[in-house]
Formats: sequence, C-alpha cells, structure tokens
Amino acid sequence: MFFIGICVITSQLFIALSSIGLVGTIILYLTLVILRKKIFVAGKKIYLLLGLFILVQIISGLFSDEPVNSFTNFYRHASLSLILLSSVDVFSSKKHLKVLLITFFIFTALLSCYELYLYIIEHFKHSEIPLSELRIEYFGYPVTNGGIKMMILLMMIPFLFIKEKFLFNKVLVILIALPIFVSMYFTNSRSAFVGLFFALIIFGILRNRIFLFTFLAVLTAALIFSPKEYTERVYSIVDINHKSNEARFVMWETGLKMFKEKPLLGYGDIDLNEPYRKFRSPEIHGEGTHMHNNLIHILVIFGLVGLLSWLALMFTIFIRQLKIFIKTKPDSFLNSLALSSMLCMIAFQLSGLFEWNFGDVEVVTVFWFTISLSLISNKINIQNEA
Repeated sequence: MFFIGICVITSQLFIALSSIGLVGTIILYLTLVILRKKIFVAGKKIYLLLGLFILVQIISGLFSDEPVNSFTNFYRHASLSLILLSSVDVFSSKKHLKVLLITFFIFTALLSCYELYLYIIEHFKHSEIPLSELRIEYFGYPVTNGGIKMMILLMMIPFLFIKEKFLFNKVLVILIALPIFVSMYFTNSRSAFVGLFFALIIFGILRNRIFLFTFLAVLTAALIFSPKEYTERVYSIVDINHKSNEARFVMWETGLKMFKEKPLLGYGDIDLNEPYRKFRSPEIHGEGTHMHNNLIHILVIFGLVGLLSWLALMFTIFIRQLKIFIKTKPDSFLNSLALSSMLCMIAFQLSGLFEWNFGDVEVVTVFWFTISLSLISNKINIQNEA
C-alpha cells in the first residue's frame, strides 16, 4: 500500500520517485502472488481483455520496424496496469483507502498552492504574456498536470454531496479542492476542461440535480462576466480556426493515412515522427510526435486489432463501474468511490479525444488507480455482505 501510494501520489511531482514506487509495487506484488500461488481476480472479463490488449501490443512490437523501441515503450506502459491489479488485491478496508485518499488530496492541495504562488510571481514578471498562454508547468507538462488534477477533483466531489463525513469536514474538502481547481484552470489544459465539464454534468444527473443547475448557472455567469483574458482559452475549445485546433485536424487526417499503410497491427509503440513524415512534413511545434487523440493514436500504433481490443477493455470496465455504482447505493462511502471511479473514466475518455493521455505515463498512473476504486468498493461490499 505504501509503494502504491508513493507511485500514484507523487506522479504529479517527481517522476523518478513515482517510478521507485512503481518498481516497489511490482516487486512486492509479484512476491505476494508467488507466495500465495494465486492472483486475486476482481473481474474475469476485465482481466482477460487487459491480457488480450497486452498480447496485441507484444505482437505489434514483433512486426514493428523498430521492435526494440516498441518493446521499451510497451514495458513502460504495460507495467502501469499493475497499479490496477495490485490496488484491487491489497486494499480491502475502508480505513486504508481513506488514509490514502486523504494523503493524496492534501498533498495535491499543498502542491497546487505552491504552484499558484509561483504562477502569481511569474505573472507579475511577464505581465505582457496573455493568461491564456501563461500556463502552470513547474513540475510537469501542463496537459499532464491538468489531466491529473481533473481526476483528483472528480475523486473528491462525490464526498461533498453525502450526509456522512468520511474524509473531512465538507468545508475543509472545499478548501482543499479550491487550489486544486484553480491550479488546474491555469494549466490552460483545454482537454481537462472538457473532461471535467461533462463529468460534472453526469454527476449532477446521477447524484444531485441542484448541483447540476447551480453548476451550469455559475459557469454561464463566469463565461459572460469574467474578463476576456480569463475565458479566451475556454472559448478557443470550440473555435475551429484556432491554430491548435487546426493542427489537431491535420494530425488526425494524417494519422488515418498512416493507419491505411499498416491497418492490422500498426507501427508498434514507437516515436511516430519519422513515419509521420512520409505523409506530411511537420509545420507546427509538436506535430507528428503523437496524434492528440487516443483512438487515432492507438489505431496508428496498434492497428485495428489493437483499437478494438482497447475499446472492448474500456467499455467492459465502464459497464462494470456502472453496475457497481448501482449495487453499492446502500453504502454511501462505497457508492461515492464507485461514482468517482466512473466519473474519472468518463472524463479521461472525453479529454482523450483531444490528447494522447493514454500514452502519458503520469496521467495513466492515476487513471489505473481511479479505475481500481470501483473494483475495490465492490470487493469491500461483497465482504460486508458475507
């Protein structure tokens, strides 16, 4: 549990420390499995589809023009799925989960306060730079930090709208969430904005209609009355002529052309810049490194077989999350865990329509942990019923 916490919590600050946590998790978890001579299976279909997706990645790497690079990237990404497997296996009590979540939230709030302090200083030093272009990126890439903070907020929000006090006093939860939200906003990560927005809509529909209408009213007022420099980044999301959006359209179109060259198993998990140049010379910063879309990127690197296996895995996880959310309604804490897990899945997938967030190691570390929350809540619920 300690190493899982180190891996997940510090992913937003020290990738080296997070990697140490991952290595510790892998070693201890595999040792545990060997000693017990069995693996705890939280969902057969999920585990089988995860295994299938890993197998497809291996086969794709074998047929890649750069098998060494493909297998190097494969190992790095596939090993992160052990965060899901180990978390579901070793967490079996509400107490342990509460300790980890409280630590996670407080750590992120303190880090966010420090980021905002640095941001304010930088803003005064470079007041000529528009706020839409001045982004928080002190401990990682803005899109990465935005995606992580998006999921952390969605883990917190369900606990604000239940009668019981499971983590903190609700006022304290708000105080902790506030700097996290503000720092997420100033990452100017538009994909995180999209993911958070639609996830909160779903939350309002499922849990609290008053919150839904209040959220929409406050958001509308903020967009209408806030100064332009605070909202232009948000408005750019729907501006098809925005340079960043135009670049994405170009990359998506080029990615589909690349897919046609290797439709079955793709290019392997490699740097796509060189094969990208066969179809188009990059003209924009960052163009060609990845496709800025999970579906198209997976289609390019793992082909149609890889995309279908990935979609089957994600769809199966989501259906399981929904069933667990319905099943755990009598227990507010477990139900909130299941709901937060489902909201993170929704937000992750929607933001992934505009970013290659499934390839972002730090984001995926937190993503697999949020997925585990639903399966853990189901595990605890079954134990309570026994």
